Amino acid sequence: MPHSLLWGHLLLIKRVMGALPRDLHPNYIPQLLAENWQTLFPGERKCPPLIYLDMWPMAPPLLFPTDPDLAAQFLHEASLPKAAMANWYLKPLTGNLDLVSSEGAKWKVWRSRFNPGFSSRNITALVPAILDEVLVFADALKAKAGVDGGWGQVFSLETLTTNLTLDVIGRAAL
Repeated sequence: MPHSLLWGHLLLIKRVMGALPRDLHPNYIPQLLAENWQTLFPGERKCPPLIYLDMWPMAPPLLFPTDPDLAAQFLHEASLPKAAMANWYLKPLTGNLDLVSSEGAKWKVWRSRFNPGFSSRNITALVPAILDEVLVFADALKAKAGVDGGWGQVFSLETLTTNLTLDVIGRAAL
Protein backbone atom coordinates (compact mmCIF):
# COMPACT_ATOMS: atom_id res chain seq x y z
CA MET A 1 0.00 0.00 0.00
CA PRO A 2 1.23 3.52 -0.65
CA HIS A 3 2.89 4.89 2.49
CA SER A 4 4.05 8.35 3.49
CA LEU A 5 6.89 8.87 5.95
CA LEU A 6 5.09 11.97 7.21
CA TRP A 7 1.45 10.81 7.19
CA GLY A 8 1.64 7.00 7.30
CA HIS A 9 -1.44 5.57 5.55
CA LEU A 10 -3.74 8.49 6.41
CA LEU A 11 -3.67 9.86 2.83
CA LEU A 12 -4.60 6.40 1.56
CA ILE A 13 -7.50 6.19 4.03
CA LYS A 14 -8.68 9.61 2.90
CA ARG A 15 -8.65 8.43 -0.72
CA VAL A 16 -10.45 5.15 0.02
CA MET A 17 -13.11 6.94 2.07
CA GLY A 18 -13.38 9.86 -0.36
CA ALA A 19 -16.81 9.07 -1.82
CA LEU A 20 -18.33 7.96 1.48
CA PRO A 21 -20.04 10.12 4.12
CA ARG A 22 -17.64 12.21 6.20
CA ASP A 23 -19.08 10.89 9.46
CA LEU A 24 -18.51 7.24 8.53
CA HIS A 25 -17.43 5.27 11.60
CA PRO A 26 -13.73 4.33 11.50
CA ASN A 27 -14.58 0.69 12.22
CA TYR A 28 -15.58 0.48 8.55
CA ILE A 29 -11.97 1.07 7.42
CA PRO A 30 -10.88 -2.60 7.53
CA GLN A 31 -13.85 -3.54 5.35
CA LEU A 32 -12.93 -0.83 2.85
CA LEU A 33 -9.34 -2.07 2.71
CA ALA A 34 -10.45 -5.67 2.18
CA GLU A 35 -12.93 -4.64 -0.54
CA ASN A 36 -10.29 -2.58 -2.37
CA TRP A 37 -7.38 -4.98 -2.00
CA GLN A 38 -6.84 -5.31 -5.76
CA THR A 39 -6.08 -1.60 -6.14
CA LEU A 40 -4.18 -1.34 -2.85
CA PHE A 41 -2.00 -4.41 -3.48
CA PRO A 42 -1.37 -4.51 -7.23
CA GLY A 43 0.15 -7.73 -8.45
CA GLU A 44 -1.26 -9.84 -5.62
CA ARG A 45 -3.52 -12.77 -6.52
CA LYS A 46 -5.67 -12.51 -3.41
CA CYS A 47 -6.24 -10.23 -0.47
CA PRO A 48 -3.37 -10.44 2.03
CA PRO A 49 -4.28 -12.34 5.22
CA LEU A 50 -3.12 -9.36 7.30
CA ILE A 51 -3.27 -5.66 6.50
CA TYR A 52 -0.96 -3.31 8.38
CA LEU A 53 -2.25 0.24 8.71
CA ASP A 54 0.05 3.03 9.87
CA MET A 55 -2.18 5.71 11.41
CA TRP A 56 0.71 8.04 12.30
CA PRO A 57 0.38 10.72 13.67
CA MET A 58 -3.27 10.13 14.70
CA ALA A 59 -3.13 6.72 16.38
CA PRO A 60 -0.92 3.70 16.94
CA PRO A 61 -0.46 1.30 14.02
CA LEU A 62 -3.16 -1.31 13.46
CA LEU A 63 -3.10 -4.83 12.09
CA PHE A 64 -6.30 -6.20 10.52
CA PRO A 65 -6.72 -9.91 9.80
CA THR A 66 -8.71 -10.56 6.62
CA ASP A 67 -8.45 -14.35 6.76
CA PRO A 68 -11.04 -16.01 9.07
CA ASP A 69 -8.62 -18.73 10.22
CA LEU A 70 -6.00 -16.15 11.10
CA ALA A 71 -8.57 -14.02 12.92
CA ALA A 72 -9.58 -17.11 14.92
CA GLN A 73 -5.97 -17.49 16.05
CA PHE A 74 -6.03 -13.93 17.39
CA LEU A 75 -9.44 -14.16 19.03
CA HIS A 76 -10.08 -17.73 20.15
CA GLU A 77 -7.07 -19.96 20.27
CA ALA A 78 -4.85 -17.92 22.55
CA SER A 79 -5.07 -14.97 24.87
CA LEU A 80 -2.80 -12.49 23.14
CA PRO A 81 -1.78 -9.26 24.86
CA LYS A 82 -4.60 -6.77 24.58
CA ALA A 83 -4.21 -3.29 23.20
CA ALA A 84 -3.34 -0.73 25.87
CA MET A 85 -6.04 1.54 24.46
CA ALA A 86 -8.75 -1.10 25.07
CA ASN A 87 -7.56 -1.56 28.65
CA TRP A 88 -7.54 2.20 29.24
CA TYR A 89 -10.97 2.69 27.64
CA LEU A 90 -12.72 -0.18 29.44
CA LYS A 91 -11.19 0.28 32.90
CA PRO A 92 -13.76 2.89 34.10
CA LEU A 93 -16.61 0.73 32.76
CA THR A 94 -15.57 -2.77 33.77
CA GLY A 95 -12.46 -2.47 35.92
CA ASN A 96 -10.91 -4.64 33.18
CA LEU A 97 -13.00 -7.59 34.37
CA ASP A 98 -14.26 -8.36 30.86
CA LEU A 99 -13.28 -10.65 27.98
CA VAL A 100 -12.05 -7.78 25.83
CA SER A 101 -9.39 -6.49 28.20
CA SER A 102 -8.66 -9.44 30.51
CA GLU A 103 -5.66 -11.64 29.77
CA GLY A 104 -4.01 -14.90 30.73
CA ALA A 105 -5.61 -17.35 33.15
CA LYS A 106 -8.54 -15.06 33.97
CA TRP A 107 -9.40 -14.70 30.26
CA LYS A 108 -9.07 -18.45 29.68
CA VAL A 109 -11.43 -19.36 32.55
CA TRP A 110 -14.17 -16.97 31.43
CA ARG A 111 -13.72 -17.77 27.75
CA SER A 112 -14.21 -21.49 28.47
CA ARG A 113 -17.37 -20.71 30.47
CA PHE A 114 -18.90 -18.71 27.63
CA ASN A 115 -17.88 -21.09 24.79
CA PRO A 116 -20.92 -23.43 25.08
CA GLY A 117 -23.32 -20.51 24.67
CA PHE A 118 -21.73 -19.59 21.35
CA SER A 119 -21.55 -23.07 19.88
CA SER A 120 -23.00 -23.45 16.39
CA ARG A 121 -25.74 -25.73 17.79
CA ASN A 122 -26.90 -23.10 20.29
CA ILE A 123 -26.74 -20.26 17.77
CA THR A 124 -28.68 -22.34 15.22
CA ALA A 125 -31.35 -23.03 17.83
CA LEU A 126 -31.72 -19.27 18.39
CA VAL A 127 -32.23 -18.42 14.70
CA PRO A 128 -36.08 -18.66 14.73
CA ALA A 129 -36.31 -16.31 17.74
CA ILE A 130 -33.84 -13.87 16.16
CA LEU A 131 -35.83 -13.91 12.91
CA ASP A 132 -39.02 -13.12 14.84
CA GLU A 133 -37.35 -10.02 16.27
CA VAL A 134 -35.93 -9.03 12.87
CA LEU A 135 -39.44 -9.25 11.38
CA VAL A 136 -40.70 -6.83 14.04
CA PHE A 137 -37.77 -4.53 13.17
CA ALA A 138 -38.55 -4.80 9.43
CA ASP A 139 -42.21 -3.95 10.07
CA ALA A 140 -41.14 -0.86 12.04
CA LEU A 141 -38.91 0.22 9.14
CA LYS A 142 -41.73 -0.31 6.64
CA ALA A 143 -44.01 1.83 8.79
CA LYS A 144 -41.44 4.65 8.57
CA ALA A 145 -41.10 4.37 4.78
CA GLY A 146 -43.11 6.55 2.43
CA VAL A 147 -46.29 5.48 0.70
CA ASP A 148 -45.98 3.42 -2.52
CA GLY A 149 -42.19 3.18 -2.32
CA GLY A 150 -41.71 6.93 -1.89
CA TRP A 151 -39.43 8.59 0.62
CA GLY A 152 -40.76 8.96 4.15
CA GLN A 153 -39.68 11.37 6.84
CA VAL A 154 -36.07 11.26 8.04
CA PHE A 155 -35.81 9.31 11.29
CA SER A 156 -33.14 8.03 13.64
CA LEU A 157 -32.33 4.35 13.49
CA GLU A 158 -30.83 4.42 16.98
CA THR A 159 -34.00 3.63 18.92
CA LEU A 160 -35.15 0.93 16.49
CA THR A 161 -31.76 -0.80 16.36
CA THR A 162 -31.28 -0.54 20.12
CA ASN A 163 -34.68 -2.16 20.62
CA LEU A 164 -33.79 -4.91 18.14
CA THR A 165 -30.46 -5.55 19.89
CA LEU A 166 -32.01 -5.70 23.36
CA ASP A 167 -34.90 -7.87 22.15
CA VAL A 168 -32.51 -10.38 20.54
CA ILE A 169 -30.28 -10.45 23.63
CA GLY A 170 -33.35 -10.84 25.83
CA ARG A 171 -34.70 -13.74 23.75
CA ALA A 172 -31.28 -15.41 23.73
CA ALA A 173 -30.72 -14.98 27.46
CA LEU A 174 -34.21 -15.93 28.58
